[in-house]
Amino acid sequence: MGIDELIGTYLTACAVEGKSANTIFSYRASLADFRRVGNRLGFPDSPDGYTVREVYAFLEEVQRREAKPAYQYRRHREVKAFFSWCRRMGYVEENAFARVPLVKLEQQIVQPFKEQEVQRLLSSQDTARYTGCRNYAVFLFLLDTGVRASECVSVLLEDVDWERPGSGCCTGRGRSSAGWE
Repeated sequence: MGIDELIGTYLTACAVEGKSANTIFSYRASLADFRRVGNRLGFPDSPDGYTVREVYAFLEEVQRREAKPAYQYRRHREVKAFFSWCRRMGYVEENAFARVPLVKLEQQIVQPFKEQEVQRLLSSQDTARYTGCRNYAVFLFLLDTGVRASECVSVLLEDVDWERPGSGCCTGRGRSSAGWE
């Protein structure tokens, strides 16, 4: 089976296995980029023909575009995931991408809000009005729990542990479970 056909099967498998639409969209973009580069540089049509040489050639092309390290990292990780799947399914003996280390990313530390910023945010709401009271409560929930805004809007009444006020669970990023306490 050729690599293009396998990519189609892989993306179908991702959907069937429950990967999010955003994840599949990103995988599709990374694999399309990989194939464009591969077609231009004459990469093998069969996945078992790939070596570390092709991996570095692809990564060099991505780097040459002056792409940010996070973009390079994502492209590498997502194509590597495809080749890992190929290995798991028995299409290749070895995943050449697994032999090449991922691009090092600078660890980004999110700075918490300063007390003045929190006070300004909370005081911006008119708690005598319904929307102000709601927004105030949402701000406190986000600040106290650290959940993402997308997780906050998905919280349902049954997600709250009423026996232990201040704790609960909701669906997180990528449909994982996100809890707060």
